[in-house]
Amino acid sequence: MIKKFLRNCRKPQGWMGRFTVKGMNFGHAVISEWGLSRLEISNDARVLDIGCGGGANIERLLRMCPAGRVDGIDYSEESVAISRKKNSSAIGKHCDIRLGPVSSLPT
Repeated sequence: MIKKFLRNCRKPQGWMGRFTVKGMNFGHAVISEWGLSRLEISNDARVLDIGCGGGANIERLLRMCPAGRVDGIDYSEESVAISRKKNSSAIGKHCDIRLGPVSSLPT
């Protein structure tokens, strides 16, 4: 069971993956807010969240750059689904969240 949980921390899948992603959104909130508060991001910035997980940081970044664009990529279908749901009001306007490996990003 512990091995399955740890695998889900790397690439969330299934019901345990959904639970893991939502837990990460909650559990990482304080450190994420601290880290993002140290960045100087213009309100029209274009940001890419690589390994966007459950989309909590995308949501924070969208608030930081309301005239900009925040996109995300993750290789976990569960993460992408949760991230898209969490940021549904911005999808297609200021945000796109895609499924795929980082190695497929264009150069």
